[in-house]
Amino acid sequence: MKTIGWIAAIGVAAVMLAQPVLAADLDQLKEQDFARVAIANEPPYTAVGADGKVSGAAPDIAREVFKRLGVPEIVASVSEYGAMISGLEARRFDAVTAGLFMKP
Repeated sequence: MKTIGWIAAIGVAAVMLAQPVLAADLDQLKEQDFARVAIANEPPYTAVGADGKVSGAAPDIAREVFKRLGVPEIVASVSEYGAMISGLEARRFDAVTAGLFMKP
């Protein structure tokens, strides 16, 4: 049951992280047929295989979210946590699929 809860939480996070994609940006993503996604290489949530294929709960959910938005593919880039938000703000990424938490 905990696994379902984690998957649901990751799904909600993926949808929330997709929110910065505005209508004009979504049209652009649809035209280029992919979204650039920042990931952390931390199995089982995200893993990069020897062949470069990205798998895990976070990219699988991101693929499905973007697919439902009309963007058929994601291009994932492994990124350090400290660079994810600034990369999103600088538009190097269209979304982040890693859990980011602030510690007081």
